[in-house]
Amino acid sequence: MLIPSNTTLFALLVGSGVVAALITQIAAFLLSKFQRTRQGRYIALRSALAIEEFGSDCLVVIYEIEGYEEDESWGKQHVTLPKLTSFPEDDEGWRALPPTLAHRLLSFAPKIRNEQRNIDFYWQNTEPDDATTACSKAALALGCDADLLGRDIRQEMKLPSRDAAWDWGRRLQDLRQKSYRDED
Repeated sequence: MLIPSNTTLFALLVGSGVVAALITQIAAFLLSKFQRTRQGRYIALRSALAIEEFGSDCLVVIYEIEGYEEDESWGKQHVTLPKLTSFPEDDEGWRALPPTLAHRLLSFAPKIRNEQRNIDFYWQNTEPDDATTACSKAALALGCDADLLGRDIRQEMKLPSRDAAWDWGRRLQDLRQKSYRDED
């Protein structure tokens, strides 16, 4: 039977300590990556739901304006865009999103505010019907953008598809195509 020397024992102890430390660091890194990915997916899901709710509300605004223009007894003369639900505030989750996706999400609310300022300008400086038309056009454009952004979030972050019980996105895209044909 071989009896290891002190040098061999020391080398084994140091080697096993280095391996154990390496395994601990790898495990900590993988756990951190998993948690960050999970936080990012949660932020993405909540943001997708907020964007999609806004898009669906845009279609309702368009329908109500169409109803008002056809017969003032139903529908509504909208001059305000729907409200966008606030996004979750979680710095770690936002950092886990791809930068281009985070940029698109975080720049969506300023786009809405800019369009609302445009509608307000029409309301204050032109005929009310011009403001209603501007609101309808802005709701269509922003609703279509919300549809596309919601789909992109879900695809890029590998989230489930949205419930297709009412495909408001398809209807908005159809209305956009119709408006392009009407302009020609």
